[in-house]
Amino acid sequence: MLPDRKVFAVAFLREPVGLLASWIQEMVKHGWIGSTDDAKHGEVIAEMFLRPVYDSVLRGTSVAEKLVGAFGPSQVLLVAFNNVLDAGQDLFRCMAEDVVGIPAPDKLAFDDANLNTRMTLEQQELNRLLNQTITRRGFEATIHVHLGMLRHANFDIGPFAPIRNYVRATRFRSREGVHAGIERRLADEFGDLFVNKAESPYVFHREHEGEIEWVDLNRFCSENPRAVTEINRIADAVIQEGQLVARQ
Repeated sequence: MLPDRKVFAVAFLREPVGLLASWIQEMVKHGWIGSTDDAKHGEVIAEMFLRPVYDSVLRGTSVAEKLVGAFGPSQVLLVAFNNVLDAGQDLFRCMAEDVVGIPAPDKLAFDDANLNTRMTLEQQELNRLLNQTITRRGFEATIHVHLGMLRHANFDIGPFAPIRNYVRATRFRSREGVHAGIERRLADEFGDLFVNKAESPYVFHREHEGEIEWVDLNRFCSENPRAVTEINRIADAVIQEGQLVARQ
């Protein structure tokens, strides 16, 4: 699309519901504990789009502004991530053919060993519980807690099995509230930079809705002491591996 430009920037922008779910997973992997008061955890999730600290990730307008400020509008291309998926297209093929303007190979081979695998809800919330436990022990919860958990935990049987009974959820719609404003502003101010934008006033071809789920960890722990024992065992094993740093 920009064959005369030696350097240009490309951003794939996701709709807010799916983006938030993925972002929460990544934060948990890197030590996020959310709220230790489970009655307020849903509020913490719901308010993420209102907190400036998350702007650079969760607000597509912030991403577009930074790219345009750094490269100039003539050297920025934006792609509506979900429009590619909804059309049944391959993201790599879209990048090669629709953005760069080169033919993509018919078959693509990837190393499965290096995939960033999505956690199940059970894994995510046990990771968050382990982050809380490690933090109370006086250490910084980092990616090493997540990796240690994968080495030492069995999620499918035993004391963790009842965790699904404690699931709660916050529901989101992508064209309500702050999310609607973000999409409209993307369309109004940066619409010309998209390679696959929907008709104005939208960027995405359809509204997206869904639930962000989490577990009432306090209640789960109070009613499942064997699970607490197992989490403490995993925490001991992770700490003994010697890769964590004491909190300042």
